[in-house]
Amino acid sequence: MPEPISAAPAAFTCAFTLNDQPVEIACDPKASALDVLRGLGVGSIKAGCAPQGLCGCCTILVNDSPRLSCTLPVKTLAGKRVATLEGLPEADRDLLAGAITEARGAQCGYCTPGILLSAHALIRQKPSPEEEDIRRALNQHLCRCTGYTPIIEGIQQAAACRRGEAEVAPCSAGDRALALGERPSLEDLSPPGVRA
Repeated sequence: MPEPISAAPAAFTCAFTLNDQPVEIACDPKASALDVLRGLGVGSIKAGCAPQGLCGCCTILVNDSPRLSCTLPVKTLAGKRVATLEGLPEADRDLLAGAITEARGAQCGYCTPGILLSAHALIRQKPSPEEEDIRRALNQHLCRCTGYTPIIEGIQQAAACRRGEAEVAPCSAGDRALALGERPSLEDLSPPGVRA
């Protein structure tokens, strides 16, 4: 006798806070947080290596801790606080974008949003991070353009600014958009139903 065909997973309702706004969405509990959040219009997280969890482009903060959303089932977000770059205060976004741009740590900009979100979490936890702290925070990130020296320098500069020990010159609107993941990437330009 043939095996019965299994039905599609039943949708469940996942409720969490996204960038300080309550969200309640019916979805497959095993769907990746990346896919669900991008479906909600979060553009700063990228599908880089999804679902391998090797590049850090999909980094989000879950209860203030960096997590890779491509390996995270959406059901794990239930009842939690989720933050992306879009939800950070404008002053923090300006500071991070300015510091990484000034240090020339953003080139193509694809990996930069995930890096900046991890940097934000690190600086909040440790206002004066040592280089080793920064390297550890960047461990889950892959940047193919810059190497890591300018990125580390940008994060050090951002931390110094947060402590009031330095200033960052404002960056151009284009550089800011690049650093914060606001410029469309390939997956943003793909026709519906087609994955880049």
